[in-house]
Amino acid sequence: MKLSARWQLDPVLSTGVLLTILAVSAFPLLSLRPNRMLSGRAVYLAVEAPPWLLTMLAIAGAVLFLSRRRTGSAYFPAPVAVRPGHAQLIWQAGAGLLLLYGLFAVAGGLAAIQVAEGGRASLGSGFWLALPGIYVILHDAAGRLGRRRGFLVWLLAAAGLVLMLAGGGLSSLSVLIEFSNRRDSFIASLAEHLFLAGFSTLLAFVTGFVLALLARAGTWLERIIFAVMNTAQTIPTLSLLGLLILPLSLLAERYPALAAAGLRGIGPTPAIIALFLYALLPIAGNILAGLRSVDASVREAAAAMGMTATQIFLRVELPLALPLIVGGVRTALTQSIGNAILAGLIGGGGLGALIFLGLAQAAPDLVLLGALPVAALALAADRLLGLLARYLGRRTADSGVYQGAAIA
Repeated sequence: MKLSARWQLDPVLSTGVLLTILAVSAFPLLSLRPNRMLSGRAVYLAVEAPPWLLTMLAIAGAVLFLSRRRTGSAYFPAPVAVRPGHAQLIWQAGAGLLLLYGLFAVAGGLAAIQVAEGGRASLGSGFWLALPGIYVILHDAAGRLGRRRGFLVWLLAAAGLVLMLAGGGLSSLSVLIEFSNRRDSFIASLAEHLFLAGFSTLLAFVTGFVLALLARAGTWLERIIFAVMNTAQTIPTLSLLGLLILPLSLLAERYPALAAAGLRGIGPTPAIIALFLYALLPIAGNILAGLRSVDASVREAAAAMGMTATQIFLRVELPLALPLIVGGVRTALTQSIGNAILAGLIGGGGLGALIFLGLAQAAPDLVLLGALPVAALALAADRLLGLLARYLGRRTADSGVYQGAAIA
């Protein structure tokens, strides 16, 4: 019997629940191997977990699957505009958090049992497929609960995982064993990665600000500047790193003082230059777009109040352009965090060194030890700078500068 439009299942929530159930039931949760390089046997949740746990997961999934009417979402329009109550959304968020905690707890517990029998327990495809499903459930609930309650949902998710890590509940997983064995080198690689991405983005911001002001001054300058930056964007990252090695090596050989200062063809210098060139376009483009987005009437009102050109720029144009400027930095920093992995290929350090070492040794857990922090850093930078851009946009709109109230 076909469900009525009012009682159709919510497509977003249903997708998340079905993906989670499919992942933990049809795909291995863990992989048990004699050592980190040899293949091993798959460990399935449906086989290894106790029956009471499977029954609870099935009931929770069924209740969550059927708990809410289709009310629309950011992805699918609703046939009937019905807003879910907070009780339904809190239940959905709570169920999603329990699924998240349960997934990690069961993986850690089964890993401890398997490791006690000898070998190493790696996270399997079922675990990695279940995470997106749980994310969809939490993201849908957090988005509907509003900014403050939604932030609380993600805070609880992060706090629960941190407590599990601190309590040793996940210490038997092989990726954490790799971390324990390489703690000092991991911390050093993480610091190098942050330096590569952060310093190159800072250089790009300073340079991009100057270039945006020059481009604003003349159309022909804008065409030249952005043609050069667009050309740099079209060169693949690995090719750009290769192109930089020869001239930097020649400079270091010709001028020993530059080599002593760290300017060499191999190392962090070519990586910083490459990341700097890739970060220029989004930063300079957004700065120029932000400055040009300021309405001419706002400038005229400021000038009529006796403000100088410098005061208009610093106190009117720049504050209004800040949301777009932060958006450009957000794009550049997120991109730099990912591209900095390639610095490991040329001796530049960073988490890419761990990733490529793991690939060379056919050790997937070592690859994960480098890749997971990169993904977490990129997501954190994107979310935090996105929140800052939205906050600045609301503050600018609410401050009344469009009417000149904040100019004086």
